[in-house]
Amino acid sequence: MANPSNTRATPGGRALLRRGLAMLVDNACIAVYALALFGLVIWAAGGLAAVEMPGPSWGHLRGFLALTLPVACALAAAESYWGWSPGKRLVGLVVSSHRGGRLPFPRAVARNLLKFVPWECGHLVGWHAATEVVAPGWLYAPMALSMGLPAWWVLSLWRTGRTPYDRVCGALVSRSLAQGIDDPVRAP
Repeated sequence: MANPSNTRATPGGRALLRRGLAMLVDNACIAVYALALFGLVIWAAGGLAAVEMPGPSWGHLRGFLALTLPVACALAAAESYWGWSPGKRLVGLVVSSHRGGRLPFPRAVARNLLKFVPWECGHLVGWHAATEVVAPGWLYAPMALSMGLPAWWVLSLWRTGRTPYDRVCGALVSRSLAQGIDDPVRAP
C-alpha cells in the first residue's frame, strides 16, 4: 500500500478520467466472468433453449448471488490486500483508509456493495421489464436510483475528488506519487 503522505485525491476531470478508465478495465474483467458464468449455465442446462427464465425476484436474487456478490467480494479483497483492483493498478490508483494504511476488508466489501447499488437497481428493472407485461409502479424508484446515484457520484468526484461511497466507508482512492505502487507481497 502506498504511504498516505505519497498519495492525494484530486478533484476535477483527471480524477474522473482515471476512475473512469479503471472502471472500464474492471468492467471488462467482470464481463469475462459473466460470459464464463453464462456459458457454464448454458452447458449445465443442455443448451440455450433448455435454460428456463425465472420470475423477476428469483432471477434477480440468483444474479446477485452468482455475479454481483462474488465480484464485489473479489474487488474488495484485492483493494483491501493490495490496495488496487486491476483497473486501478493499470491507471496508477490506490485504495486506502482515509487515515492511511490498508482499507479493512469489511469496509472494502461495504464500499464495493454500495458501488454496485445502481447496477443492482438496473438489474431489478431489467428483470421486471423482461418477465412482466406491465411493470409495477414502484419500479420507477429503482430506475431513478440506477441513473441518479451515478450522476451524484460523478458530480461528487468532480467537485471533491471522492465519491459518497468512499466517504461512507472511510476510503480514499488516490494517485500514487511514488515511483511504483508498493506490493505488500514483496514488501519486507
